Amino acid sequence: MMLAEKFLKEFGRLAAGTDGIRKLRELVLNLAISGRLSDQRPEDGHAQALVEAAGKAIQSAVTSRKIRKPKYFGKAKNSTLATSIPANWISTSLGDLGLISPRNEAPDEAAAGFVPMAEIEAKFGLPHGFEERKWADIKSGYTHVANGDVVLAKITPCFENGKSAAITGLPNDLGAGTTELHVFRQLAHVVEEDYVLAFLKSESFIQAGVPRMTGTAGQKRVPADYFALSSFPLPPLPEQQRIVAKVKELMALCDELETRQAEEAGRKRAAAASALHRLTEARTPEETADRWSLLVPRFGELFDELETIKALRRAILHSAAFGQLTERLPTDGSASELLDEISAQRSKLLAENLPTKNEAATQSRKLDNQYIPDALPALPTNWQWATLMQCCRWVVDCRNKTAKYSTSGATLLRTNNIRDGKLILADVKFVDDETYDKWTERYRPEANDLIITREAPMGEVCLLDDQYTYCLGQRLMLASIIPGTFEPKFLLYSLRDPELMDRVQDKPVGSTVQHFRVGGIETLLVPVPPLAEQKRIVVKVDELMALCDRLEEQAREGERLGAELMASLVHVLTETDPDGGGAVEPVGFSADTPTVAAPEQANMKTSEIPGAKSAQVVFPLEADKRADPEVTSEVDTKFKEAVLVGAIVKAFFDAGGEPIGNFRLQKAVYFARRHNGEHVGQMEYLKKAAGPYNPSMKYSGGIAIAKQKSWLRETRGRFGFGHVPGPAAEEMEAWFAKYGFGDPARWVAEHFRFKRNEEWETLATVDYAMEHLQSLGIEADATQVLQYIRADDEWRPKIEKLRLTEMSVGTAMLEVKALFSAEGGDDSV
Repeated sequence: MMLAEKFLKEFGRLAAGTDGIRKLRELVLNLAISGRLSDQRPEDGHAQALVEAAGKAIQSAVTSRKIRKPKYFGKAKNSTLATSIPANWISTSLGDLGLISPRNEAPDEAAAGFVPMAEIEAKFGLPHGFEERKWADIKSGYTHVANGDVVLAKITPCFENGKSAAITGLPNDLGAGTTELHVFRQLAHVVEEDYVLAFLKSESFIQAGVPRMTGTAGQKRVPADYFALSSFPLPPLPEQQRIVAKVKELMALCDELETRQAEEAGRKRAAAASALHRLTEARTPEETADRWSLLVPRFGELFDELETIKALRRAILHSAAFGQLTERLPTDGSASELLDEISAQRSKLLAENLPTKNEAATQSRKLDNQYIPDALPALPTNWQWATLMQCCRWVVDCRNKTAKYSTSGATLLRTNNIRDGKLILADVKFVDDETYDKWTERYRPEANDLIITREAPMGEVCLLDDQYTYCLGQRLMLASIIPGTFEPKFLLYSLRDPELMDRVQDKPVGSTVQHFRVGGIETLLVPVPPLAEQKRIVVKVDELMALCDRLEEQAREGERLGAELMASLVHVLTETDPDGGGAVEPVGFSADTPTVAAPEQANMKTSEIPGAKSAQVVFPLEADKRADPEVTSEVDTKFKEAVLVGAIVKAFFDAGGEPIGNFRLQKAVYFARRHNGEHVGQMEYLKKAAGPYNPSMKYSGGIAIAKQKSWLRETRGRFGFGHVPGPAAEEMEAWFAKYGFGDPARWVAEHFRFKRNEEWETLATVDYAMEHLQSLGIEADATQVLQYIRADDEWRPKIEKLRLTEMSVGTAMLEVKALFSAEGGDDSV
């Protein structure tokens, strides 16, 4: 209860994260059905009495022939959900508390209320609706519902979205639901309908039900036996009523926070849109610079979410395309001189590449198409509008039909490989050399050529690099630039301006798949500045895009921190200490713990981005309580664990330049602490499947704190996601010196960097077993260590996974003794 009350004080802050309100709702429901949202009172009695009352009512109805024997009554077996519940609760099932989807024998002329699926609301406790009909019109094939019933949508995606409702207000107490509803009806009032809804909408119930769904991809349904027989945590009736009241109170608070959050986001986006509009309305570089200087101080306020950062990118590209970013110099010359030079060089190249008169005539005709509408925006005096054809060596359509893919060869680009001005090569196909030669006989894609998509998403554009040999699929166009005549990245940035792409003369066509006509792309009008100014614009845009990248990285990091904080809260509020000590206090909840300042640093550094906030405001950390003269290398606080985590991440990054994943980071901290003389009994490592493993390190300990402090961040490397030093990594240096963690971190990197994951796990497992046995007074040998591993249910699979034998365990024991030879006996584990 104490943790739940502290959680309530944090509502406003937690709701600010991405998808925060939904996660808060889920957490409230999970707390409700596990007994952590209410107090248990002796006068409430035991929930066993409710189960007995429900059973008597069902048996009585069967005996009197009012109902047939329920299919699911008394059929509950093992619990589907593993839930820790209070002592006066009982784990039962809905099938033992009432009827599941009961039949109805009402007369045909009776009034009925048909309940449309659309009226089964996803939010807790919202009302439903019905259409009045006659029972004869709807009874065949439909599940019967009545007032007081609780219904659950069983079809995907309604089930995953928690669509369920308590039925009220039906005329004549008679109704019918759709065929896609499971129905629960109680004959004796033993459970509050809204408490059942809290259970059905809980994340634990839904997540466990999704794998049980059957049917085709678009029509999967959760089976009735899951609905009827899932383990249902039942409290005494008075406590149910207190839980329902608390849940409604908190859901109302969530509604209020959601409204407030939406209003605040709307105001922020409107302010950002207004500021960007003023920026794009500037007509000279000087005016742009003035408006930009007014915008920069508000960056942290206006551009702290991905949506507004995306709008900022669009504004930058628009300003670049229309000459608002850089000044013009007299030495630049004019665009007409540049276009004349391009024309001369293109004529020569085309004569060499187009041997037939028909092809030459076609290209000439396309180049002569210089129609320029009167309504185009004005350009700087030495700029000029020109068609895309006039700026390039050639602009050609890739009419390559579908070919048989090969396992290697030239990389085949399709529309899905081009997004946001970049090549996305996560999902590529290949074509063999014969196909490549045939398709690229005339026009071979080269580095710095532009690719434009004609099919959805239409108008995406990117530059080719020289990393691979490329071949283009259907509905792509190749724009080849004559080297030295045009800056490829300027053309890329110009074409990415949405306003420019909207000027494609031929509007999209196609009945099933909309696409641009070839001629629309060829004659697309683009602004042409002198080459020297193009280069200056590219430099400026690159700088501003780098700023956007940093803003975006900060926004994503903020989302990750919010997710980590929420995960930490869920962990401590819904999980108990494995050793039976109750829930662990989460980081950031201690009211009497000040934030941490590094030695000889009065202020923590913040991001270089204007307006960036210190991470400590979001997630205060526990202070180190030792006075300097008494400091040891022992990791006895979560903050010191964070310093050791940061030291290890830095050591591995310095040694190899690659991120270190969570598996290795967990083991590296273990090895470093053992190297420092700590024993298993002093650490919080558990015998988990991939253990030794410290679950609190990720959610509320060293890893979570180091991420929150921006000492490290997650990124993708050659071997997947892992941790690298973050923007505030320099702040760790003073802490390394204070605690002496730099040396053990480098020791771990030196001794373990080139070992395989299996070796890491074997050594940690064997060392843990030796330490535990030694704490019991047993000087273990290889046979005893292997027996220790085999006797543990969690660790037994390691024997096959790691191919453990007495010989391999004996070898690992020798290596462990050599690594940690200075250690003496262990405290108790």
